[in-house]
Amino acid sequence: MPDAASTLEIAPSRRDLALVWLCIISIVLLAWAYLVHLERQMSSAMEHDMAMEAMGMSMQMPWTAADVALTIVMWGVMMVGMMAGSALPVLLLIARGRAARASGRTGRHVAMFAAG
Repeated sequence: MPDAASTLEIAPSRRDLALVWLCIISIVLLAWAYLVHLERQMSSAMEHDMAMEAMGMSMQMPWTAADVALTIVMWGVMMVGMMAGSALPVLLLIARGRAARASGRTGRHVAMFAAG
């Protein structure tokens, strides 16, 4: 059984590190793209509401279940986008630990951990 010092010296392969970096970058870019999309939708809706209000027609409506669901999705995407960068050291640690075991399935295990 290897000791802790020798386990930490074994590094994941370049392919595994590239996979981890690619996943983090992809997640962050997708999260930002979604937030930009929502901002564009919201600004056009706000302009419409201001124009209607200027004509004396207030557009104040209560939230629907779809509004609540979309807000929860937006919050989840925002959390992933903000936390993915700080999760990178843990993902690299997991990749290093899996590489030390030499199981050959490092990428799949790191991806499963990151998805969680």
